[in-house]
Amino acid sequence: MSFQKVVFIAVGVVLSGGVMWAQGTPSSSASAPGRSVASILQPATAQTSKALGVLDTRRWKASAEVKEAVQGDVSSIQNDLNATLPALISQADAAPGSVPEAFAVYRNVDALYDVLLRVTENANLMGAQDQATALQSALDGLKQARSGLGDSIVNHAKNQQAQLVQLRTAIAHAEAVSERKPEKTIVVDDGATSAATHHPRRHTTTKKAPASSTTPASTSSSQNLPSAKPQQ
Repeated sequence: MSFQKVVFIAVGVVLSGGVMWAQGTPSSSASAPGRSVASILQPATAQTSKALGVLDTRRWKASAEVKEAVQGDVSSIQNDLNATLPALISQADAAPGSVPEAFAVYRNVDALYDVLLRVTENANLMGAQDQATALQSALDGLKQARSGLGDSIVNHAKNQQAQLVQLRTAIAHAEAVSERKPEKTIVVDDGATSAATHHPRRHTTTKKAPASSTTPASTSSSQNLPSAKPQQ
């Protein structure tokens, strides 16, 4: 098996485990993995919206400036509950397991809690008892939901870190296996020869026949020579 295939399989196993973890199963714990951001916050936000809906600052024993400031805080919370926060929650639930998306919701809820705390404190000092009690209950519920969301984000972050460690380990193991067992290259010899095959040149030598000591022509010529004249 090639190194690329081993890495691909390792990544697939790790990521599939992460998806299963992100989907999870329903749980009663606010911080349990698998619960959506909406399911963690919905009870608290619904209770907060209900408590603010019955709040009436006109009968408070406070100055007009204080009442106006409180009413401004109430309007700000209601706008956030009706528009800003639902959009952030939708983005977070559309990307289950995404820490940045969930943390954006957490920051909004944290700011929302601070404003609700200010309204609740003013209601305890200047408002009707039933209204103050309803706001305090909503504040406690929002605090618990914020804590559950924070725990969920931490759990998601830890899980992603564990997946990253597993992925690195799998890749390192794949690299070690690839180095120990290099791929074998199989060469099929079909008997064909290359056109560029070089054939050694053959050197031929021509043997000369040995020269004869006498030839027929020379023998006959010597026999026909006239004899020497006798000397006087």
